[in-house]
Amino acid sequence: MDIQLQKVGDVIGRITLTLTKKDIDPAYNKEINKIRKEATFKGFRPGKVPTSVVKKMYGQGIFIDVLQKRIQQEIWTFLQNESQRFIGYPLSAEDQELLDGSSLSKEEFTFHFDIGIAPEFEIKGLDKDTKITKYKVTADEEAVNEQYEKLLKSNKKEVYPEEDIQENDVVAIEAEEIINGDNDGRQPHITSFSIAVDTIKSEEIKSNILGKALGHTFEFDIYELENVDKPFVYKHFLKVDEKKAENIGNLFEGEIVEINRQEEGEIDEAFFKNVFGEDANITNEEEAKAEIKKLIEEAYEKRIESLAFLFIYDILATENTFAIPEEFLLRVRKANQQEDGKAVTDLDSEEQEQFFKGIRWSMMRDKLIKDNKIEITDEDMLEAAKNKVKGLMQGYPMEDDFLTDMAKRLLSNEKTAEELEGDVLNEKVFDLILGMVTLEEKTVTIEEFNKIEQENFESRKSAVSHLDEEE
Repeated sequence: MDIQLQKVGDVIGRITLTLTKKDIDPAYNKEINKIRKEATFKGFRPGKVPTSVVKKMYGQGIFIDVLQKRIQQEIWTFLQNESQRFIGYPLSAEDQELLDGSSLSKEEFTFHFDIGIAPEFEIKGLDKDTKITKYKVTADEEAVNEQYEKLLKSNKKEVYPEEDIQENDVVAIEAEEIINGDNDGRQPHITSFSIAVDTIKSEEIKSNILGKALGHTFEFDIYELENVDKPFVYKHFLKVDEKKAENIGNLFEGEIVEINRQEEGEIDEAFFKNVFGEDANITNEEEAKAEIKKLIEEAYEKRIESLAFLFIYDILATENTFAIPEEFLLRVRKANQQEDGKAVTDLDSEEQEQFFKGIRWSMMRDKLIKDNKIEITDEDMLEAAKNKVKGLMQGYPMEDDFLTDMAKRLLSNEKTAEELEGDVLNEKVFDLILGMVTLEEKTVTIEEFNKIEQENFESRKSAVSHLDEEE
């Protein structure tokens, strides 16, 4: 066995692996013997099949399988022990001969693989001469008041008045079918249901309810209550199936047996604790609005960081154009698509540019991690998982023990843990970069930031997508 790496360009190499039949025979014969002992062949006792018969029937397939496994093993070992840093993974050279039925007769096999070679580079643009705009969003009075009014509208309590039914009330009705003329002995249908007064379709029925009290009776056509189809009436008002409904008339006499009304609750300390949490020291409108302003501005912090990252990404991608094996990386991309079962697509010139920018960014990020000895601790992962849980729960209050338990469960999922690890690394690299460049803070309104964010994300959308694709 022999394996050599030859540079065929500044950033592209060719691995040549030579294997002899003697390298393959031990593993090949082992597999043949295994099948000879375990397989069932017509005309032979178990374990007594001649080796020649097994080789004739299965030899070629077994040999190719063993050979391919040995190739993978040797290539992997070589890459692990080689001091040279690589990009991508080995791809069979485009002029490599394929294995075929003549493989068993050969004494020597030579395989060529192309591999990207990582260039040596220094990152440009990471100094105080590089200026990054970091926005600070301030919530104006209008935005704060809007959120405060929403809180007030959500502060409702249920009451059950006995009179003066209003448009926004929900009334419970007990109703009995009115049967006119000969009913052949059929008993009137009895039902009960609740309905919001403002959804009643018939103005006549609605006017016969508004302002009335408990115990009020009235006649109505059950199909004129709401603007709904017959199946809805059968299920929710009559509460029977379609077949039974055919024998029930339209007219009913109803009695109001309950009035349900939503009224504004007390604006007191209990209300504020319910909204902002038990630990919030908020007792009045002024303090509530100050907290709302703070929460609105904090909600924009992640988006502000994301935008600052895009500014950094754009600057570094522009200033750092070190050589990479572009044609080889496009081949790797296609190989990945084939392996994932995706349609193989080509990139146009602009998409290729963004794709290569994403690869260079990944290399710069890895260099920063290595050079600055950035590491992730268990505490980092647990904190990231806790933040993930908080986001999933959308601010729902949780005890710390419960939060920790949920975070640990999240980390037990291998895929989720891997994604969180990537997020933590990115945050650490981002924080490192922020300390290297000059930050220029600029205060903007919510509307101004939203516009700036939209414009910048639209223009850099493809950059982010190709960065994700490469990662």
